[in-house]
Amino acid sequence: MSNILGHFFEQINASKETEHLRLDFSVSPKLLKECWSNNSQAAEFLSHYVPVCFPSVSKKTTGIDIDVKLKEIKDAISFIVNELLENSMKYALGDRSSKSAISIYFHQQKIIIETENYISKSTAKKYQQAIQPLLDKDSSELLLERLEAQANNEIIGQLGLITILNDYPTTLGWKFETLSNDTIKINTQVQMGI
Repeated sequence: MSNILGHFFEQINASKETEHLRLDFSVSPKLLKECWSNNSQAAEFLSHYVPVCFPSVSKKTTGIDIDVKLKEIKDAISFIVNELLENSMKYALGDRSSKSAISIYFHQQKIIIETENYISKSTAKKYQQAIQPLLDKDSSELLLERLEAQANNEIIGQLGLITILNDYPTTLGWKFETLSNDTIKINTQVQMGI
């Protein structure tokens, strides 16, 4: 059984002709924190690899200065990938190995960035409640609320996802798929127009 929230494009995984790049991580619980702190390196790698892996991104980028547009795309990808990887590892199951993956697809004038990881049923329920405001409220209003809460030393999460919605031309979506009594596969997807 699966549950979809937000804007989630399921057909992207089924399309064999869609250009994509995927990195898989399988990390022991001991190394999870270390990997988590190095997500920016993977994010930077992927952002620089996109124009090489998807030359069509470079060709379809229009405007006065293509180099400026490509830099904006690379910066956005770096921020988004870093945030999605952090969330993927933060909420990962703490069993013998934490598995997660990140994929980047180029599909119909969009870059789709998707993480896949596994969480417990109780974590999935809490996470769905935490992301519900992202679906219900305006991102700039939500960003202001979260920044005010942070200034008052209140701990409220999802600031990175709110920033993605607020600062980039994106939509967010999630797919929660029950695999066993206590294991949920979660795919988080950011679609960004270029």
